[in-house]
Amino acid sequence: MILSEKIIKLRKQLGWSQEELAEKMDVSRQSVSKWESTNSIPDLNKIIRLAGLFNVSTDFLLKDDIDTTEYLNESADADTVQVSLEQALSYIDNKKAQAKLTAKGVAFFVCSSAPLFFFLALSNMKNLDFDVNMAVALGLVSIF
Repeated sequence: MILSEKIIKLRKQLGWSQEELAEKMDVSRQSVSKWESTNSIPDLNKIIRLAGLFNVSTDFLLKDDIDTTEYLNESADADTVQVSLEQALSYIDNKKAQAKLTAKGVAFFVCSSAPLFFFLALSNMKNLDFDVNMAVALGLVSIF
């Protein structure tokens, strides 16, 4: 497969129009059209940028003997981790259980200061013989 065919295939695989590729490459749409129709060849700097945009090597773009489908399948396999449905469901169940525990912990943490405020409020009442130090001590004991 030649360079122009590879550009077309990679561009379409990413769902880009010629205009979108041209924008990303900072060239005109006509330049992309010429590359794809083999009327011109991109210069070396543009080939390097194409390789970066398409996430392929320059060797892949420049060598005609490398098949696109084989190359793209190899690169996808290297970056992709496949999991079974059971593994995915187990992961989701674990995350749900973890989220419930986290929510309970946060609720407990937030509510744990309520007795301290209650005892402090009691210490402010004039008709009860309950001082602030005692209120703080009881509040801290209830928190711990």
